[in-house]
Amino acid sequence: MGIWDCDNWKWNLEWSEELTAMEAVIANDLALILEHIRPRMEVVDRRQWKPHVTGSFSVQTAYMALLLRRAEVAVLPANTLKALKQLWSNDVSSKVSIFGWRVLIERLPTREAHLNKWIITSVLNSNYAFCSKKIESTQHIFLSCEVTCEVWSFIFNWMGKQALSSADIINHFLDFENLVAGSKGKRYNHFIWLATT
Repeated sequence: MGIWDCDNWKWNLEWSEELTAMEAVIANDLALILEHIRPRMEVVDRRQWKPHVTGSFSVQTAYMALLLRRAEVAVLPANTLKALKQLWSNDVSSKVSIFGWRVLIERLPTREAHLNKWIITSVLNSNYAFCSKKIESTQHIFLSCEVTCEVWSFIFNWMGKQALSSADIINHFLDFENLVAGSKGKRYNHFIWLATT
């Protein structure tokens, strides 16, 4: 990808196939970035993790980098932050916590998300498989679908409680916590909520 010309490094990017117009623009951007990057002859090449001062990768530095990046993109509402804090304080497996996290921040690969990213190009292919009545969104899957409402109805009957009429997934999670009093009850409520979703 480059050659030494005496003491000067010259990038020589060669592509295995002819680039499309979009790829050519991206390749040009890459060339501009690489213009300022020069390998050093006296130093052995190594990977460097830029978000950490030592250049070493760790899960913690990756997490902090993602938090900073997310903070730059958008600030989460107070209710969402509260729900996420409660979610992470539960003693459940990491798979369950991550699933709950993705539900609460609406980052599941739903048909609505695929439609927004142009993975699905037809609105006709975006309806929820259980009911085929509305677009498959996180809200519809876990709260408003007829099938889902029936499942929640069974859960509330089993718990001996009145059904919640929460407007969105975050408030449903937060309201569900208060169904049984006491700190242990709140934890068990989250277990039930996560298992049901």
